[in-house]
Amino acid sequence: MEPLTPITPNPVLTEEIKDIKEYRVNYLNKNYLVKLGKLIKSEKIVFIIEEIDRIRNYTYKSEFTLDDLKELSKLFRIFDSIDEVYNDISDIKIKNVELIELDINLILTSLSSKAEDICIKLKRNNLNNEKINEIIFKELNEIKTELKEEKLKNENLKKIVDELIKENNELKEEKLKNENLKKIVDELVRKNNLLENKVKELLDWKNSQLIKKEKNKDDNNINVQIDSKIIKTKEEIELLSKRLTSKGFVKNSKVIFNLLYRASRDGDSPNNYHNKCDGKSNTLCVIQTIKGCKFGGYTETTISSAGDVKDPNAFVFSLNKNKTYENLKKENYAVCHSNGWGPIFRGDAFAVWDKNFFSYNEHRVGTKSNSNYGIMNEDYEINNGDSNFGIKELEVFQIIIE
Repeated sequence: MEPLTPITPNPVLTEEIKDIKEYRVNYLNKNYLVKLGKLIKSEKIVFIIEEIDRIRNYTYKSEFTLDDLKELSKLFRIFDSIDEVYNDISDIKIKNVELIELDINLILTSLSSKAEDICIKLKRNNLNNEKINEIIFKELNEIKTELKEEKLKNENLKKIVDELIKENNELKEEKLKNENLKKIVDELVRKNNLLENKVKELLDWKNSQLIKKEKNKDDNNINVQIDSKIIKTKEEIELLSKRLTSKGFVKNSKVIFNLLYRASRDGDSPNNYHNKCDGKSNTLCVIQTIKGCKFGGYTETTISSAGDVKDPNAFVFSLNKNKTYENLKKENYAVCHSNGWGPIFRGDAFAVWDKNFFSYNEHRVGTKSNSNYGIMNEDYEINNGDSNFGIKELEVFQIIIE
């Protein structure tokens, strides 16, 4: 169908239009604005169709009085005023507006989108009422048929919607069941976790008891004989006896700390020390400082005046920290046996100087970087961070393992 040529381009309106209703439609890829309004003074209904472009051009305009409409169709004879006609027509929700050509007449067709569609055809020239009624009722019958089909579709759609609602309700019920099931599962998981924690606690406790039992068994297997004014506690004895028996341990071993020298008993000079200890091997020296630190060292070498000697099995210990420090630099000198000096463990572990032990307070402890022994966390670790110390007591034992 060819597009219509505008009949009244840009018409001049002589009277103001009231209560305008507007509808936007598309026809032949062009957009149109359809207006429905009233002319109050002349008591007319006006239809205006505008082509929407950069500049609006009127495609169609027509005015009808109530008499004009009654002459066109018997359908309009039920109305008593133009306002009633306007109110009835303006309530129609137009879903499609087409401009068509019929016997060189322009006809505006309006179809309702929800309720019963009303077909109103308006023309500009004279057609006999019979022909108009024929056209109108023909289209009304078609609309009636369409409504029946639409009703059937709606019934089917309603069935589908009802089925969907039913399925949705079932899904909601299933979701609720799943949520309740999830709560039950979560509670079971929580209780299971609690049970696992309890079991773990019981196993840890049982293991700790077994460890204590084995420890006590080991303690019973090591018989310690010692006479010391410095080494007093069970922990101190265990630290030394276990380290001394760590290599070549024999079940039911007996560790004898044979006291060779005690400074408070035998004199605190270096000569007193050498007189009591020279010629003895496998010796353990332990010092108690005037500030309460207790440390010492063990060597398998024979005490003499030979100077620096190597001993890969030598070690240093701290009773306060319950810690031993192994000889890590086995190729270096481990100890120094020097005439006129007290015990010396090299790498600046500790050294008792050539002075009377009790009266001299500048005996030396080394830094962690220079020490041959173990891994120290800080400088002068075995002496609680002090580089020098005074001696309260010094003992030397020969270690015998039977």
